Amino acid sequence: MLQSYGNPKKSIGLLKCGLIVSMLRQKLRVTVVEVIDSMILLFKTKRRVKNGVVVTSSNNAENYLWMKRAFMEFTLRKYSKKFSSFYFHHITEKFLSDFVNYTLRRAKLKNANSQGGLPHKLGLLRAVFRYAYKRNMYGVNLGVFDSVQEYMQEKQPEPKTISPKSIVRIENMSRRD
Repeated sequence: MLQSYGNPKKSIGLLKCGLIVSMLRQKLRVTVVEVIDSMILLFKTKRRVKNGVVVTSSNNAENYLWMKRAFMEFTLRKYSKKFSSFYFHHITEKFLSDFVNYTLRRAKLKNANSQGGLPHKLGLLRAVFRYAYKRNMYGVNLGVFDSVQEYMQEKQPEPKTISPKSIVRIENMSRRD
């Protein structure tokens, strides 16, 4: 199924990924970080053919690594705990609400119009939850994302053009010389 392509580090990583997958199948408790790491490893080693060219999913792996780092920083600053100690049952509506507030506050400090990648981070975390849910992981509750659903959608940008209604009003304005 997975190949190491002759790289010993990848072979060790694949072994770790295989162990985590077997733990998932046995319904043992696995932390959120362990599942994210297994997904990152899976994406790094995944090869597929697209339009006759072999491509990797390394961009997906980088996205999950970015999301993992964001949650690691958040849990250290907010809860003074490592994210690697969090199991799926620890990710509650309050946890997600705290993460939303933390991310938006940091984004406002950097750029007034930015959401700090919040919809993307929440979407990736939900994908991790779905991955674990499909494998019958202990403590996975997809319902926790209902409370942050509004933040999972990209904010509509303000149009930089003049609306047709405004153009008509400008055209109909009386000119006084």
